[in-house]
Amino acid sequence: MIELRFKEKDFDYELRALTAGFFPKQIFGEGTEGEDVLRIYFEFERTYFSIRIQMDAWGQSDSYSLERRVEVSGEEDFRKHEGKTAHPYRSFYKNQVKYLLFQMLLALPQEVLPGGFEKRIPSWGTMTGVRPVKIPMQELLAGRTEEEVFQSLRELYCCSEEKSRLCIGIAKREAELLKKSDFENGYSLYIGIPFCPTTCLYCSFPSYPVERFGHLMGDYLVAL
Repeated sequence: MIELRFKEKDFDYELRALTAGFFPKQIFGEGTEGEDVLRIYFEFERTYFSIRIQMDAWGQSDSYSLERRVEVSGEEDFRKHEGKTAHPYRSFYKNQVKYLLFQMLLALPQEVLPGGFEKRIPSWGTMTGVRPVKIPMQELLAGRTEEEVFQSLRELYCCSEEKSRLCIGIAKREAELLKKSDFENGYSLYIGIPFCPTTCLYCSFPSYPVERFGHLMGDYLVAL
């Protein structure tokens, strides 16, 4: 069981998805007596944020605890603007929180976890959105070199080398296609192909593993 506790509920979707990437077999909820519970406490303030990880194993008197605090400028508010619009400082704040959680879960020793808690390292790092390619695309369009974008994916987003290269490669291919688009007189049409080799943990699209639903692909293409 994993229990997330927020002093102020924000970034809960992203932080839950990131935690699930490390522990894909665990369920989320409120821990009860008789359960092994990994509790993660989040505190968000204008000048700092803190995360505390506590492993409470049933029947053991001692619990494992790890806490980190990061100071931020506080010159701007990380909360959404009125109208729920996001702004650059909020994105910065969120990325810093996710980076800290990733590093803390990465450092969590396997030996402090009870049976059933199998830890893995997400190859997509802190990326929990539905369009990871958007990040390198924006950086490339802003004039950054491929190597600079690669370092950003590796260091800030903790993305594996394989996924970082994949992201950049797809971003370059998309950029070439977009050059041919007539944005003033044309339009963009998105067609979803809902059959995937696997279902990514962060994905919120309706998608179906090919292993189970591949027999429907032909009918889907005919209907499309």
